[in-house]
Amino acid sequence: MKRGGNRYWNPILAWSDVAWKMAEMSVASASVIGHRTHRLAKTGPVPDARDRREFTQMGTEKIVASMESAVALARHSVGSHVNHSARAWALMLESATALMSLYGSQNSGQLFARQAKLTKTLMQLNGAAIDLSGSTARLAARGLVPIHSRVRANAKRLGKR
Repeated sequence: MKRGGNRYWNPILAWSDVAWKMAEMSVASASVIGHRTHRLAKTGPVPDARDRREFTQMGTEKIVASMESAVALARHSVGSHVNHSARAWALMLESATALMSLYGSQNSGQLFARQAKLTKTLMQLNGAAIDLSGSTARLAARGLVPIHSRVRANAKRLGKR
């Protein structure tokens, strides 16, 4: 995931990487589903040993990939993602409070001071939103790794048959 340095400092790059992985998975999945559907139709009601192994592997790998994905998501969520979410939420509440305070200004001195406070809070919220977006993209990318690798491996393996 860190080809050529840390590419995830920019949420746009991180989301682009997630989109690329999803596109790769879509193409590979279509190939795998086509191959397996053909094998199911061709096999009929009594599959041979090779087909039984393939069909068993099909179910098992989905369960294993889902579990690995859940672990990857949990590891990232426990770390920075929860912190980014909490920071963004706190700044949203602080912004709402600053806005209400601005509305309650009774003189120009209060108005300017409260406007400055609101502006500062909104700028911090902007940074927190960018951080949260990057963290969410990293979360999605980490969750896709086990699924993506299996789909690509299956497409490669089944494409040889």
